Amino acid sequence: AEAGSGKTEEMRQQAKLLNERGKPAFFLPLEVLDRDSFGDALLMQEAAAFRSWLAEGRCPGWFFLDSVDELKLRQGSLERAFRGMARALGDQQHRAHIFISCRPGDWLASDADSLLRCLSLPVSVRLRYQRWLRNAFSPGCKKRRSNRAKTSHLKWQRASRTLRL
Repeated sequence: AEAGSGKTEEMRQQAKLLNERGKPAFFLPLEVLDRDSFGDALLMQEAAAFRSWLAEGRCPGWFFLDSVDELKLRQGSLERAFRGMARALGDQQHRAHIFISCRPGDWLASDADSLLRCLSLPVSVRLRYQRWLRNAFSPGCKKRRSNRAKTSHLKWQRASRTLRL
């Protein structure tokens, strides 16, 4: 969604809603994750909840990584942030549901490559994602890119249904 549309607040609220329902959810600004360790990027209470989630070993966790566009404005490294996330999750990456916010024009194919390189996504997810990337970044898809902003709310609704929010 475009600047000022409330992406950050929406992601904070979704994490809060999941936490209120007893589900482990964490909001992390990517620019903080880029410069600090994963544990330092979390508030103290969230850090304890994250350690508990890791130790529990079974239930899924939701991670809301906010603002690729803000990270890029500050000359940060998305790959470094993803690597920090991957280190923190360790062998529990398969339990993580990760949502990443950015403006439509700020997500590049190279960002997707970084994500795929750093995080161990299941093969089925990787294949679906790679198929989506081919379509999203293929020549002649200018119309699809401009429609992304218009349909972002619908995508969020579908994701919310998937999460059973």
